[in-house]
Amino acid sequence: MSTTTPRDEISTPTPREAGPTDEPLAPEDAPPPLPPTDTTLARAAMAHPISLLAPVVLFIALALFVTAERAPVYTAETRLSVGSIDVATQAIPGVVAGTQALASSYSRLVDAEEVLTPVSETVEIPAADLRDRVSGSPIPESPLFLIEATGDTEESAVELANLTSESLGAYVSGVNRVNDDTPRLLSEYRGAVAQAEKAQAALNRANDRGTPAEVQAATTNVRTFELRIEVLGDLYRQSLQGEASANQVQIINRAVTAESDAASYRQRLIFLAGLAGLVVGLILAGFAARRRRQATGPGMLARRLLRRS
Repeated sequence: MSTTTPRDEISTPTPREAGPTDEPLAPEDAPPPLPPTDTTLARAAMAHPISLLAPVVLFIALALFVTAERAPVYTAETRLSVGSIDVATQAIPGVVAGTQALASSYSRLVDAEEVLTPVSETVEIPAADLRDRVSGSPIPESPLFLIEATGDTEESAVELANLTSESLGAYVSGVNRVNDDTPRLLSEYRGAVAQAEKAQAALNRANDRGTPAEVQAATTNVRTFELRIEVLGDLYRQSLQGEASANQVQIINRAVTAESDAASYRQRLIFLAGLAGLVVGLILAGFAARRRRQATGPGMLARRLLRRS
């Protein structure tokens, strides 16, 4: 039986951990850093600010150039009223509701052929072209409505707005004729009032020294004239209402100045240009971040190792 001693045993080397005295790897042998795991657009924009901001600056510069080369459009406005605006007329029952409805209807007549033809002859512009430059809109819950006109210059816009308002007023007056019954009804109403006063005086005398039959006849006569006064008064008010609500279109405020759309157009275009540039910039920043990840990813590392071997 053989025995072995520790010195006879064959010692096998065990791997030891690299200590501080070990020789470090060369920089070219070190693996590249892993790509970032955060791939959101916000991180891409922060990592590539030039790609993000360059389209924004370019688009805004183009917008400023376009606004500088564009001729502004001027808009003038007139304000019109349907019917009389005095307190007596507005107090007639039904007038307010009627004038509000008519204001909405008349505002839609602005581009009618009968309205634009006289204007076209004055400004020497075809009526078809004027139809795109004028518009009307009612003011809610009021007998007022607006007429707006556009032009290449402030003077042309003001002139077109005023001429269109005048032409519309003339057209409405021609369509809605004055009610000839109004003066007649007023005359008959005044006559009935005078006759009722005489009948009342006769009734007073009959009450003092008349017979019962005379008192009865005088009373009947007074009531007859009172009824006639009431009927004529209602007819007269209806006639006035028809005239007040359908006969007149008055210009309350004529156009004096026109407003340019240069500032509002510039602001709107710059906002849209900045928004479009931001979208393009985010897309470019995302592509740049993607290319950077591909350049530092495992696939590129494998290709580098193959080239070194």
